[in-house]
Amino acid sequence: MEVKAVSNRIAGDQVVRFNLSERLEHLLMMVAFTSLVVTGLPQKLYGMPWAATVVMAMGGIDTVRLIHRVFATLFTIQACYHLTYVVTGLLRRRFQPSMVPQLKDVVDAWQMLKYCLGLVPHEPAFGRFTYREKFEYWGVVLGAAMMIGGLLLHIGLDLWRMARNR
Repeated sequence: MEVKAVSNRIAGDQVVRFNLSERLEHLLMMVAFTSLVVTGLPQKLYGMPWAATVVMAMGGIDTVRLIHRVFATLFTIQACYHLTYVVTGLLRRRFQPSMVPQLKDVVDAWQMLKYCLGLVPHEPAFGRFTYREKFEYWGVVLGAAMMIGGLLLHIGLDLWRMARNR
């Protein structure tokens, strides 16, 4: 069955949650994040027996560091693109800020806990995004902000050291 998105993003029996641009964003984020984990953990945990095996399988530490930096750059560019996309979308009133946590999310989480414990017969009715999706989204957003902030601090330190050595 072919699904065509319409203005309210509902087509036939299916709801189209993300447009093509948003789906590509998700794909790039998943690839970048997974690559950062696969190349970052062996560097961070280099004392573990498996880490050396992983590093050697990827071509050595220099290759792993290069791959890590390439995907960190992709992740940073993607995070900046996402921020621009969201801000311009909000300013142009193309969408509502549906990822902002609301009191309903706390109530939904409480209701879900009661459902999982068998205290109520039905799951709560969720909006476009559940409290779990919002929590994950803000984890990625805050993680990206910390990573970019750390990068800027690192660059600042390098520039300061270079200035002192002149």
